[in-house]
Amino acid sequence: MSLYRVLHVVLAPPVRAVWGLEVDGAAHVPPGRVIVVANHDSLSDPFFLGAALERQLRFLAKRELWRIRVVGWALDRLGAIPVERRRGDVGAVAAAAHALEQ
Repeated sequence: MSLYRVLHVVLAPPVRAVWGLEVDGAAHVPPGRVIVVANHDSLSDPFFLGAALERQLRFLAKRELWRIRVVGWALDRLGAIPVERRRGDVGAVAAAAHALEQ
């Protein structure tokens, strides 16, 4: 089982219960490749998005997070894509497009 699935099984139920997360309209998300965009109000957005949707998500994350070894390790295993902020990171956009194709 992938790290993403383990975290989803472990974290989604408490996130839904503790914060009263209700998902409305998930049935309208088409099957197959999609881009899900959060308004990014806080660092908790990935947890809420992951708890809200059953499919595995890939995230873009600021490259600085990889400086923290354990965080970088986890992000790599979760399939996160590093983004160099404030530079128009074309490489990150290409990596995201490739991930979408996969």
